Amino acid sequence: RFIEQFWAQRDPSPGTVGNEYFDEHYARLEYIAHNIGRDTPRPGWSTDQGRVYVLLGKPQGVTRLPNTDAAVPAEVWFYNVDPGLIPSPFFYVIFFKERGYGAYRLWSPAMDGAISLLNPAVKSQVLSGDTDRFRGRGGQASNENNLALRMLQGVSMELANAARSLVPGEGLS
Repeated sequence: RFIEQFWAQRDPSPGTVGNEYFDEHYARLEYIAHNIGRDTPRPGWSTDQGRVYVLLGKPQGVTRLPNTDAAVPAEVWFYNVDPGLIPSPFFYVIFFKERGYGAYRLWSPAMDGAISLLNPAVKSQVLSGDTDRFRGRGGQASNENNLALRMLQGVSMELANAARSLVPGEGLS
């Protein structure tokens, strides 16, 4: 009875034969089972990418970035949403492979910061202050995060901009 009420409350068109929300939810789970988490021992629905896909659905755009000399593998998912739901109708979600391997993990600007998107060798150079070769023409970096963002610009402007602010166009200098 609880399960029936759960799905009935979410039915966008009550009174019709089908429940589009139910169908969409299980279609997302089916997609996840075949396409997400294949490089992990866990099922796709239990990964960060799987959870985000279940909640938000297919992103409007995905940028996949391989491991580079400067950055760990990352994926930037771009979403459009109903402007009535949130202040900005666009936003990014970033996933990264911590230390360059393993499952993709949801990136948090507050907990991880831009520096977590860098490869370990580059990250240690940024943290130790041995960064002369990474400084741009602008002179001294104001802090580690700004230097990490500058490094990410060399990998992908979209990744650097998304790491600056998950809302496109915010935080651009």
